[in-house]
Amino acid sequence: MSAFRLKSLSLRNFLTYEYESLDFVREGMIVFIGGNGTGKTSLFNALRFVLGSNQKDQRYKSWSEFINNRGNARSGWVEAVFEGDGESVKLRREVRRGEAPRFYVDGRRVSADEFKEIVRVKLGVDPDNPLVFVPQGRVDAVKEMEPVKLREFVEELVGLADERKTI
Repeated sequence: MSAFRLKSLSLRNFLTYEYESLDFVREGMIVFIGGNGTGKTSLFNALRFVLGSNQKDQRYKSWSEFINNRGNARSGWVEAVFEGDGESVKLRREVRRGEAPRFYVDGRRVSADEFKEIVRVKLGVDPDNPLVFVPQGRVDAVKEMEPVKLREFVEELVGLADERKTI
């Protein structure tokens, strides 16, 4: 499996954004900085959403709540382009009021299961793994962990939890 990197992220009527398009031209870590209420958490949720996560954050009860309320929008979407080893994959996930989200890979509509399998196999990501996306406020919990729990957390994070079970 090659290492894919995020090349671009676009949002339309998604959470705090009416429209935003971000291009990531440099390789390496991506950091979003800004004051309270500037949309950092919305970008975090957008990336999680477009990768197929079904975790909604505690403040949202339905997918319709992800649609930006300005302008009476009926739908919203997030699109991400990943590149690696000379190829790219474009993921898109849409939400419409009162409907289940729709999934697209390279412009082709696919089932949720097919979408998640492509993300898992091609990108090597499980967006519902709580160690892949650590929500705001959960990071502080790590520093409060007891030593044994912290070791278990780190082993899970780096993929050694199964190895320990076999020892």
